[in-house]
Amino acid sequence: MTQKHIRRSFDLIFPAVAFLLVFGTFQTHAGKIQPVTGTKRITLKLERASFGDVVRELNLKYDVMIGFEESLLDVHHNDYDFDTNVRFSNHWRPNFKVKENWITIDVQDEPLESILNLIVGQMRHYQWSINDDVVNIYPTKGRNPIYKNLLELAIADFTIRKDNPILGLRMNVFALPEVEEFLEANSLRTSPYRRDRGALLRPLPYKISLQDVTLRELLNGVARIKQGGWILKRNKLQRAESETDEYIEIDI
Repeated sequence: MTQKHIRRSFDLIFPAVAFLLVFGTFQTHAGKIQPVTGTKRITLKLERASFGDVVRELNLKYDVMIGFEESLLDVHHNDYDFDTNVRFSNHWRPNFKVKENWITIDVQDEPLESILNLIVGQMRHYQWSINDDVVNIYPTKGRNPIYKNLLELAIADFTIRKDNPILGLRMNVFALPEVEEFLEANSLRTSPYRRDRGALLRPLPYKISLQDVTLRELLNGVARIKQGGWILKRNKLQRAESETDEYIEIDI
């Protein structure tokens, strides 16, 4: 994400915040968030952990934000769910049992790129890249071309006022005219229902204003601003009325 894509309101507090965010470092309740690079050093030890627990450790200890696109080969389970706002949650445990996709990792002061290779190697169907200071994990097998095209969708403008609750962000995305048109053209449906995860009523600390970005860049930008993550997956809680329709979820 480039500086030209981002406009922010400037008042008594936010000039400094905006300056620091554009240049990759900003102040939070947990300290300064640094740019994410593959050389970032990580120490992590987890035995038969869920992907959600791995993401939690990376986010809380190392300021690593994750964007995840689900493979069609994994639509039969929720093993790769994680709390997209874990930094502001008191705790998170999945309300399901991991079926088979456990992750074990034991590294000491290794670069992030090595840790990500170990993680996606155990996920089998995925690859990773770092975009806009967010780690994107996406399918190499069973990739849904509709999801890929959705993430590449051009968005003219995404502007959300300061103090808008995190809870409403996903519906703000679904309400974008470009997204509405894409969903209708591809027989995709969405649901307003959302499970209670994390501090969803937490207000945005400042205005978001993104122009001329792809949906992936938009989601990465929001993840960076709210210091969390995003998930694009099939909505397994809703059953479509037609065999040609599909419910999707963008968890922000």
